[in-house]
Amino acid sequence: MAIFRYEGVQRGKRVAGFLSQESSRAAAQALRTNHIRATRLVECKGEEVEEFGKLTERPGWEMTLLRVVVRGGAAERALAQVASLLKAGVPIMKALQLAARLSPYFIKRSLYCVANRLSGGGSLNVIMRREMPYLSNITLNLIAVGEANGTLEEMFEYAASLMEHSRKVKSELLQAMSYPCLVILAAGGAMYFMMEKVIPKILKFLTARNVPLPTITRNLITSVDFVKAYGGWMVAAPFMIAAAIYLLRRWPSFCCLMDRAMLRIPFFGKMLGSAANAMWSRTLGVLMHSGINIMQALQLTADTMGNHYLRQQFLWMQELTKQGHPLSVGARVTAISRLCPLAESMLKIGESTGLIDENLAQVARFYQEDLQRRLAMLGKMIEPAMFVVVGGMVAFVYIGFFMGLMALSKRGGQ
Repeated sequence: MAIFRYEGVQRGKRVAGFLSQESSRAAAQALRTNHIRATRLVECKGEEVEEFGKLTERPGWEMTLLRVVVRGGAAERALAQVASLLKAGVPIMKALQLAARLSPYFIKRSLYCVANRLSGGGSLNVIMRREMPYLSNITLNLIAVGEANGTLEEMFEYAASLMEHSRKVKSELLQAMSYPCLVILAAGGAMYFMMEKVIPKILKFLTARNVPLPTITRNLITSVDFVKAYGGWMVAAPFMIAAAIYLLRRWPSFCCLMDRAMLRIPFFGKMLGSAANAMWSRTLGVLMHSGINIMQALQLTADTMGNHYLRQQFLWMQELTKQGHPLSVGARVTAISRLCPLAESMLKIGESTGLIDENLAQVARFYQEDLQRRLAMLGKMIEPAMFVVVGGMVAFVYIGFFMGLMALSKRGGQ
């Protein structure tokens, strides 16, 4: 029996709903029996399944666009839904199709494509690597491990949890930095407008009287002249610096040098270090708990690091482990001992008790709490700092202006 959705008018009121009938003619007759004049009557046929049910290939432009338009939060939710369905006993193909119905357009097409290609045979990891290029290597390798040892539901859940943690850390850092950046941008824009359009007219009036001006007023005039002469370059400078850094970061040596310098910036370097420590310790702990061998776990952890200097340290740790040294030794002889002092002792304890993954989880929790504390401290420091900076800029302009007026009034009084 088919299900129909209807919209119509019943005794002067608009109504809508569903009804089950053998055919559209029977549905229309049932509506007339209930004195409903139908304005719309459609059969619910599972439109997503019909539209994408046989999708196996997509155009090249879509595959290129996927890396840009698909957001990590949407992919994370899709993986979590697949994990929940697998835990409930739903077969993998059906789980992918059900998760697709709840996903945004591009992820929906990806999941249907994976399910359809999987029905023809092949490895889930290989198919997902091709059809879902927006997923990270660590996610795909976790799925490969789950496919090999029969723990797909756990690996999907681990992958979703790692993506969620990474997203939250990045979101917290962006939120902490966005407020001061917006305040500085707004204050700078207001000051630029005043020094470009308003103050020059006032200073022109003061200088036309040939009155000896105070030092602060002369400094204000110099500042205005500088802004008028180089204002365009001042506006373009941040964009030019950002573009130069983007181009220079194509060289690994520059990336490593810059990322190392960022970790040494007072306060902000500690905050970035706490975020990185929370991320790598959680990632390495999850990988080791999932059964991935230590060499592959170190490589995957290094691949997830956005900081090239830290990535280099993990590659050195991998080399030391390959030579037979324990992880605690690798943490001690590399910069990890300085950037994450807790890691060496916790790894040594974990090696003696066989609970490295649990100890790494404790390290992750410690640095996550440290990051939260530093972010809260930053929020408390930002507002007074902004008041001092913006207030100082405004005070400089107004004191310079009124000191000039006072000098002019004294000359007029004489």
